[in-house]
Amino acid sequence: DEGINNNMASSFRYFVYDIESVINKQLLNRVLYPREGLKDEEAYQKHVAELQAKDPERTFINPAFHRPVTIAAMAVKEDYSIAKINLLGEPPRTTRKIVEHFWQIYNEHRPCLVDFFGRGYDVRVLELMAYQLGIAIHHDHFKQFGTRYRFSEKDHLDLQDFLTNYGAVR
Repeated sequence: DEGINNNMASSFRYFVYDIESVINKQLLNRVLYPREGLKDEEAYQKHVAELQAKDPERTFINPAFHRPVTIAAMAVKEDYSIAKINLLGEPPRTTRKIVEHFWQIYNEHRPCLVDFFGRGYDVRVLELMAYQLGIAIHHDHFKQFGTRYRFSEKDHLDLQDFLTNYGAVR
């Protein structure tokens, strides 16, 4: 199982990826209900009930409480040919291995990230996990008109932003 970094030409322009995550119920409990003596599942259920009390349709937990469990990724060359497709992280795939692999590829290759709602979810989850785990993120990631900048596809193409004309079409 060769990862995206292994035996690959150093030149690829786009890094298309999607993450799947689960709720870190222990973190949610420690942050939101530290003095209530709740079990993690009870804290999760209480939080969902609180969200639904405000908006019956809302069940999505803040990305700060998500933990990636898998990232599928594709390295794409400048001519749009596929260089590699794989899951990130070496088996057994742990959150640490997955997040380290993502940021290793990003830091070494500095590709244009391609995702769907990545600015609102995927990148946020990956940044927060990097902070929690002590994983370095290249300083250019945070520059004013870099990966996090919304109105440029040079470093980050969020397909939701692009396809909806940055929220003008819903």
